[in-house]
Amino acid sequence: GELCLDDSVVGTRGAYVLHPGLLDGALQTSIGLMLGRTEARMAMPFALEQLEVLAAIPDRAWAVVRYSADSGAASAVQKLDIDVCDASGQVCASLRGFSSRVVEGVPGWAKASGELPGEEVAEPIGELTLVPVWQAVASGDAAVWPQRDQRVVVIGDGAQLWQALEGYGQVQMLALSANDGIERIAERLEAMGQIDHVLWAVPAAAHELTSEDLIDAQQDGVFSGFRLIKALLSLGYGKQRLGLTVLTQQSQSIDEADPVWPAHAGVHGLVGSLAKECSQWKVRLLDLAHDGPWPEGLLAQPAQAQGDALVYREGRWYRPQLLNMRLPQPGGPVYRDGGLYVLIGGAGGIGEVFSEHLIRQHQARVVWIGRRARDEAIVRKQQRLAQLGPEPCYIAADASDREALQVAAEEIRQRFGKIDGVVLATIVLRDQSLAQMDEATFAASLQAKVDVNVRVAQVFGTQPLDFVLSFSSMQSTLKAPGQSNYAAGCVFADAFGQAWARQGVPVKTINWGYWGSVGVVASAEYRKRMEQMGIASIEPPEAMAVLDRLLSAPVQQAAFLKTSRAGVAKASGVVDNETLQVLEVQGATERVSLEILEASAPRMLPVEVSRRAQDQAQELERLLGRLLWGQLSELGLFATPAMDVAAWKQAIGLPAMYERWLDHSVQVLHEQGYLERDGQAWKVREVAAAEPMAQLWTQWEGYQERSRSDASGRAQLSLLDHTLRALAAILQGQRKATEVLFPNASMQLVEGIYKGNPVSDYFNEVLGDSLLAYVEQRLKQQPEAKLRLIEIGAGTGGTSARLLQRLQPYAGSIAEYRYTDISKAFLLHAEQHYGPQASYLKTGLFNVEQPLSGQGVEPGSYDVAIATNVLHATRDMRQTVRNAKALLKAQGLLLVNEITGNNLFTHLTFGLLQGWWLYEDAALRVAGSPALAPATWHSLLEGEGFAPAADPARSAHALGQQILVATSNGIVR
Repeated sequence: GELCLDDSVVGTRGAYVLHPGLLDGALQTSIGLMLGRTEARMAMPFALEQLEVLAAIPDRAWAVVRYSADSGAASAVQKLDIDVCDASGQVCASLRGFSSRVVEGVPGWAKASGELPGEEVAEPIGELTLVPVWQAVASGDAAVWPQRDQRVVVIGDGAQLWQALEGYGQVQMLALSANDGIERIAERLEAMGQIDHVLWAVPAAAHELTSEDLIDAQQDGVFSGFRLIKALLSLGYGKQRLGLTVLTQQSQSIDEADPVWPAHAGVHGLVGSLAKECSQWKVRLLDLAHDGPWPEGLLAQPAQAQGDALVYREGRWYRPQLLNMRLPQPGGPVYRDGGLYVLIGGAGGIGEVFSEHLIRQHQARVVWIGRRARDEAIVRKQQRLAQLGPEPCYIAADASDREALQVAAEEIRQRFGKIDGVVLATIVLRDQSLAQMDEATFAASLQAKVDVNVRVAQVFGTQPLDFVLSFSSMQSTLKAPGQSNYAAGCVFADAFGQAWARQGVPVKTINWGYWGSVGVVASAEYRKRMEQMGIASIEPPEAMAVLDRLLSAPVQQAAFLKTSRAGVAKASGVVDNETLQVLEVQGATERVSLEILEASAPRMLPVEVSRRAQDQAQELERLLGRLLWGQLSELGLFATPAMDVAAWKQAIGLPAMYERWLDHSVQVLHEQGYLERDGQAWKVREVAAAEPMAQLWTQWEGYQERSRSDASGRAQLSLLDHTLRALAAILQGQRKATEVLFPNASMQLVEGIYKGNPVSDYFNEVLGDSLLAYVEQRLKQQPEAKLRLIEIGAGTGGTSARLLQRLQPYAGSIAEYRYTDISKAFLLHAEQHYGPQASYLKTGLFNVEQPLSGQGVEPGSYDVAIATNVLHATRDMRQTVRNAKALLKAQGLLLVNEITGNNLFTHLTFGLLQGWWLYEDAALRVAGSPALAPATWHSLLEGEGFAPAADPARSAHALGQQILVATSNGIVR
């Protein structure tokens, strides 16, 4: 292709040996290789192996482009050799191994631009306020890799690591230390021979945020990873197929209740960029919990072409996503008029913009801390802003040096007084591929984030600040090729901000997209490149508006991206079918005091009632265990000392839905002493001879007779009697459990089990007392309030009847009590039985497993949501709690009455129903049931954005129920 320098820039030719205009033209010539291809494949450039300059390129030249020897049109990484020649054919510059990588999944901007016709794009365009989240991944049957006969190098140690590698025959250990340089690591790797897979288990590191150990830990983490990668590349593995598995612990956090250890978070940025640069490698990045067993399918997790992490928590895998987020306008002042704000790196482009916002709008006093000496450029910025208000003060200090930053902070306090906010705006942007980057370049970008964050926490962390604001980047998510150093630093800074915020410090993180008018990439050439990709420049007014909303909202982190074409959001990882909304706090509503609600619980059950209930439960449990053992014995399960469960299931025709029921039955019988483990199998204990069933039925009938005086007990035993006598037929597929529990579709057997039960009555009273205490607090705050309440899964109204009766004195202050269920029959029941006594009663279908959209309910509509023994009966508790929370206004109340555990009564009744076993998040549940233990409930609610829950019936958990009272932070997902 012919190259010609444009007339508009001819005057600049003397300033360059390789003029950027001509060099760009030479690279653009590579498009010629694409002509005539039937498949359009978009590619992005990111690396160059060698550049040789022989002479200056004249104004008119020719570019000769060809595929490198080890590349071609079908390669994922397309490598080109380019010669730039003068008119006589003399080579002036030679580029070898110029690499571009095909963008898998075709970026949205390519679709929107018409280059790939036929694609419909619905992604939003323009200003996008985003939030990073983690989404559960459906488990599948993936193949284990590496294969067991492959040559694996392991870096790290630990019993669980070696357990995961059991059966691998060609495993070699490589111990890395902070003193090992790239050459030393390469020598040791080379001595191991050909390598198929590298497994690096990064050491766990839970350091205090203000500890020097947090900075030092980078040597064992991200720097060791950088050196390892460089060593592998120096041995030629960059051009070979190689598997890489990287394991970290607690370096990411899936929710508010999940701890985050930022020490090795930077590894995630490094690996994310690596995966895009070395596309021939299969890269798998996994983050594990620090306090639990590793998953059995650890080595069956798939590689991620984009280098994104998979996080394992509570028995499930999670992947990262970006959601659109709607932030409300600030409800009051965000900054203090005349306040004092310290901006570290504030003399840079974005820091100057934020300083102008503070000075122009609030006449704030601003102090910049920067590494370089005060120069003319800084003076000009100060003078410009001084025309708007107080002139910014500049202090030259290295913020990565604790002593220097401490001295600067003391000077600020002595000169200006109390500091109201601190902003971290440091950035060192030095883009290079990992193959070309040296350690000093990597360290410079990383330390601008790691060291500075730690130093700010050390120096300013104990001060009563209104906020700490961290300027980060979308590179935390995108992890672009050529920016591994910057991505590593940004991911660390984000994790550090999360951890610091959870210590009660008001830390906010903003991940900026592309700024084209200010900052380190504010050039016309760069802006043009970004425009071609469909990415628009963030401008100051819109950016400051986002910051104002972020600082006033109950969210810790937001990202801001601006696009000019549909599809770019999707290509950037934004999910288009889900939105996170932050609700406005309505009126003068204050958060109710959970301490008052907790103290409102009635006195504990009389000791004799509680003791009798527990004694009866224990006696019943033992008897039901004998009946279960006898029934399964009669069906032949224990015919031989060594149980063959698989053969037995086939012999009796056990329906597949009862496999989990059987597993739990066997576990219960083991706990009661009938069975014992023999390796991976079960065997019958010698002392476990079965009693004749006739004798067991006699015992059962005698127990029933003794319990006739207890009305609620009679109902429970009647239900049990029906299921026990039908158990053999149910397990053999001869009868359906629904026909037994609900004969002729009647609720008669089940509706009486909680009526007249002193234990059930007690928990219902606690629930009612908590509700009334809330109503009284709200009316004290807002006497004119009209409260809206919703009950989820109200069923036959066992809870509703009591609450509606107790709410009668407050009828004038209740706008609505919405009675919901998934069956219209229950709604008709409510209208007939409860409508006449409560004019504000409304009914409606509602399924808490489904999003609110399409169910006739607006997010943030209700002051109180009530749920009794219903939330556990869902597949995914996280999603269930999110949907329940979406009903509530900001600071709205969730009242939950739930079972605490499992017993043989539920196992032999409701446990025979298919719905009992539908849950997909077994790690959250009590073994053998859909119930959640109290501690799990508290962790789940906190993780989903509820304030720490009150537990007004804590002392009565042993009776099988729990009451949870929690207030929403107003974030709806």
